[in-house]
Amino acid sequence: MSRIIKQLNGLNHTFGEDAPEGWDEGHAPEPPASPRRTVKLDVWIEQGDGGYVLQWDGGDPAYSGDMWYEDLDYAEHGALEMFGIGPEDWE
Repeated sequence: MSRIIKQLNGLNHTFGEDAPEGWDEGHAPEPPASPRRTVKLDVWIEQGDGGYVLQWDGGDPAYSGDMWYEDLDYAEHGALEMFGIGPEDWE
């Protein structure tokens, strides 16, 4: 059984402008631009059996996902790296 231990709702996060997955730098001078889109995300960390899951929901599968971590510190660091969520930002 899992339970939410940290959450942040309504975070504005911009996706896009990264090099497309699989882009080969050696064969193209510049990657094609990916569209930028700002999405309101609900982000949370769940404690489950054997680890923690950082999850985000942007209302569309393209802007939603999850990552599994062995411990809470790693999950919090993942939230900081991916979304800029610091320890003081959680609700």
